[in-house]
Amino acid sequence: MSLAAAEAVGAAAVGSEDEVAELLNQLVRKSMVLLDEVHGGGPGSTRYRFLEKIRQYAEEKLLSCNDAEAARTRLADWCVGLSEEAQEGIESADHRRWCDRLDLELENLRAALTWLAGQPGADDRLLHLAGLLGRFWRDREHTQEGIEWLETAMRRVQPGAPPTADRVRVLSWLGMFHAYGVDEPRARAILEQAALDARAVGNPRLRSQVMRHLGLVCFASDEHQRAGQILEEALEASRMAGRKREIAWNLGVLAANQIQQAGDYNDAIRMLEESIALGHESGDLVPVVYSMNILGHIFASEGNTVRAREIVDGALVIARRIDARDLILYLLVLLGDIEARDNNWQAADDRYRQALQLSIAAAFKDRIAHTLLKFAWLRSAQGEYQRAARILGALSRIEHGLDRGLARNVGALVVAEQDIIEATRIALGDHEFADAWTDGESLTLDQVSSEILEDASVS
Repeated sequence: MSLAAAEAVGAAAVGSEDEVAELLNQLVRKSMVLLDEVHGGGPGSTRYRFLEKIRQYAEEKLLSCNDAEAARTRLADWCVGLSEEAQEGIESADHRRWCDRLDLELENLRAALTWLAGQPGADDRLLHLAGLLGRFWRDREHTQEGIEWLETAMRRVQPGAPPTADRVRVLSWLGMFHAYGVDEPRARAILEQAALDARAVGNPRLRSQVMRHLGLVCFASDEHQRAGQILEEALEASRMAGRKREIAWNLGVLAANQIQQAGDYNDAIRMLEESIALGHESGDLVPVVYSMNILGHIFASEGNTVRAREIVDGALVIARRIDARDLILYLLVLLGDIEARDNNWQAADDRYRQALQLSIAAAFKDRIAHTLLKFAWLRSAQGEYQRAARILGALSRIEHGLDRGLARNVGALVVAEQDIIEATRIALGDHEFADAWTDGESLTLDQVSSEILEDASVS
């Protein structure tokens, strides 16, 4: 626990925050409390923890003096305040520092959510805290846990209750997380409701986020005309809110959709350049990296791999600096595509392998599938048709759709699954292809991914 959390919970019991600090120092000197310094510095990096037996004894004493409920309420109050502050910090140049801070306090945040979920009168506070943590859960790959807490909070909403900003925020992240899990119907239903609620609440900043999330789901489902309309509404809302990082995000996504819809590179490049400039001005570099990713696709699709590689390498440097893990994955795949276009097969394999490792760590099924499809193409292009067919057989058992990138009209390397299947079938012949495909169908995504990673380590 950080000193700030200890002071918030213990000050009421001992008299003041200064006394909490002094008591902790005494316990440290007596080796009853251990002091850890977390690498990186910053607020909360000094951590206090009990030895397990002492922690159990302290909990028993707390329960026996009837102060447990008040202490847990004070902890929940502190976690809500921290998360409110973090919401602004995560959407700024301090993105990584605030994500790190919430990571350090994750056990306290879980304790606060658990406590609020068990209190009959804490419905609104549970909804508030769960929604505030949405972007943290996404950026630090806690999406499944996020779904569980967001759904827990939504179950506490009374039927017929008027929409609130907190409910909109919860629905927005819940819908997006289900989209990441390739549950498009559920994601769409949730986000359609969030869009209705956002318009009723009248908060342009929230409406911008909700409409962007809904637009992304439509985009992934190839509904480009509707996605464009929704994303235009998101852009209008962000301009109304005066939020540069929101404008930057919406311009980037709108440009990607416009390319799919009309193949208009010039207008898309203009929007992407504005997005990158506004993202830098806002301090939040995550939309900057996203737009640089799309820009890299455009240049690579036109054959300018030198310029594309320059842009994407620059984006990867930024993404690693701010620890934008999901975007690092996309950039690695794109760099693999660029290497493949230049027939640098080993370099392409290395990049895809790095992306696959990150996809597995994030446990996003659609991203694993997307990267495996790249490997199927790569194996086929190198004449390793049996291995390609096995990967394709494994992919046939699961639905994967959100991570479609720019595969229709523009992309560093346009990979159409059906085209790979046909090329591999022709190369192997129907009988040999069917055997390899059936063999692949018996594999899980984890198994076929492990085979690919083991092949790389052996070579």
